[in-house]
Amino acid sequence: MAAKGRMELTRGRELFKGGMARLTLGVAPTGRQFVIRELLRRNLFRLRLHRGFVRGTNIRVDLTPHPNIVSSAENGYSGLLPYEVIEFVDGESVRRCMQHRNSAIAERSFEILKQAATALAHVHEMGYIHLDVKAENFLLSQNDGKITVKLTDFDLSLPSGIRHSHTRSGTEAYMAPEQLRADSVTSPAADIFAFGVMAYNLVTGHMPFEGKSVKERRYRQMSDSYTPVPPRERKPDLMPHLDWLIMRCLEKDAAKRFPSMSYLCKELAKL
Repeated sequence: MAAKGRMELTRGRELFKGGMARLTLGVAPTGRQFVIRELLRRNLFRLRLHRGFVRGTNIRVDLTPHPNIVSSAENGYSGLLPYEVIEFVDGESVRRCMQHRNSAIAERSFEILKQAATALAHVHEMGYIHLDVKAENFLLSQNDGKITVKLTDFDLSLPSGIRHSHTRSGTEAYMAPEQLRADSVTSPAADIFAFGVMAYNLVTGHMPFEGKSVKERRYRQMSDSYTPVPPRERKPDLMPHLDWLIMRCLEKDAAKRFPSMSYLCKELAKL
């Protein structure tokens, strides 16, 4: 069956179904594969989710093409339901690669971080904040020994600096203290903190803020009195510069983190 819209796509297998959307394989007449991403019908009248989905599809259009971001090919409505057609990435999320102990994670972790940071720098330079930076939202593909990392999922993304409702959104273990406090204005510094959490986890196999309960973990994440175990104490062969870089990302005070992702990219280039 051909999917509705300007593109002529034949629907294939369902790739994923989450709380927000359904992802289905779409094949063009040329044989090129795409992903059809549609809001679930049950979310049609859940305005916060609906608006977030539509806003995210439009943000993706603004951000792409970019070599480290999953590109938009089309977005619009099929009847009442919003959808987007995005590029098909023949790979897995960085999180799944970590779970499967993919050799690329151990051997190319610095390259993964550099490409992830490049994607986020572009997001910020275009005037947006991702607000759900985590290993699950970076896709990793390999071709002839070369790896490519691409950022996806912009459902929670917002224009930088705008005021928003005092509600937390995102994945709590990656949230900066100001997000956990539900401050009304969130800056790109929140993404820098989340990048630090992801980087720490990628190179050590541990999360920087752990606890026996959610309450204890949240306290450690927010409190100035708690500092994470430096990555080099968990992984002694880690480069000192990367240890310093990750710890600076994880500063509780947003003003003490890197001034921008572009600045962070320059520091990563020194590795």
